[in-house]
Amino acid sequence: MRVSRRRPVAAALYCTLLLAAAHGAHAASAARVEVDAREAPRGIEHVHLVLPVKPGKLTLLYPKWLPGEHSPDGPVAGISGLKFSGKGQTIAWQRDLDNMHAFHLTIPSGTAELDVVFEVDAVPGATDNNALRTSTESLSLILWNQLLLYPAGAQSDDLQYTAKLRLPAGWEMGTALPRVGTTADVTQFAQVSLTTLIDSPVLSGRHFKTLELGGTPAVYLHLAADSDAALDMSAAATAQFRKLVQEATALFGATHYSEYHFLWTLSDQIGFEGIEHHQSSDNRSSERSLIDDDLRPRQAMCRSPNRPRRPPCSGRSSAGTSSPAWTDPCTHLSCCPPAPTAQYRNAPPPAMPSPAADDAAGP
Repeated sequence: MRVSRRRPVAAALYCTLLLAAAHGAHAASAARVEVDAREAPRGIEHVHLVLPVKPGKLTLLYPKWLPGEHSPDGPVAGISGLKFSGKGQTIAWQRDLDNMHAFHLTIPSGTAELDVVFEVDAVPGATDNNALRTSTESLSLILWNQLLLYPAGAQSDDLQYTAKLRLPAGWEMGTALPRVGTTADVTQFAQVSLTTLIDSPVLSGRHFKTLELGGTPAVYLHLAADSDAALDMSAAATAQFRKLVQEATALFGATHYSEYHFLWTLSDQIGFEGIEHHQSSDNRSSERSLIDDDLRPRQAMCRSPNRPRRPPCSGRSSAGTSSPAWTDPCTHLSCCPPAPTAQYRNAPPPAMPSPAADDAAGP
């Protein structure tokens, strides 16, 4: 019996077309966020967000409970000039009466994309859910959680975003977020999940330096400072950081990252901070932390050794599933447990057990 070879070829071609169509549909469903940070030194970031939508009622959320923040301090009060439109027509919206981080609107028939524009205005020493200034005249820390909205009810791993960032002329950047390319001062990043985007801040600045610290996978140290002098780290200090990477690999024998990026802000105008992310860390300390002998042991070297070894509270559970949203509190006692097990629920954190209850439970 003669078997035709055309059928296997046709079947393979058909499968290829199906995969291509699925990939195209997946790419088309990705949200796009464009951030103009040229006014970041003044505390202003302009956002243009394009979301795939369907006609009907829609609730959009602004991140509220953030990894490493330990409180519902998503800076929603920093949003101004919020406008929604579809097919060139303005779409009315209403803020939720209870949840100030939720926005309700009705998508008109025939609308497949929702355009959202707003700006984030940040101030030094912000309180009451205002945006904290993370920029100076010479540097800026871009925090994606402040610069986007997302649909309620979705898993963050299931939401795809592509980001584009425009910086002041001549500024450089460091981030764990994969890049597609840079033209002039505009960088296009690869499509990633909402989980990964929010977990990948960008450090940028006029006075900027990147050091390769070695390691397999590779580890990088990105420094942004208020002066060139603050970047003049000694050869001995650089050698210590490279030794840190070697010793971490020897000690643990494995890594949780495909590459790692220390993001280090050196400024006296931005507060002290240290937040772990999956493949990067947000470290902030005094401008002279790396060059002042009195500051370096206390601030610089104590800031980083635990960063690449401890996975973050990035919204992904130990089972590999992401949290439903950043509008819900962490229900774990620690927001940075031995594995990234942070969960976010639509309820207050559970009450701590009383000492009496602990005694009754026994050892």
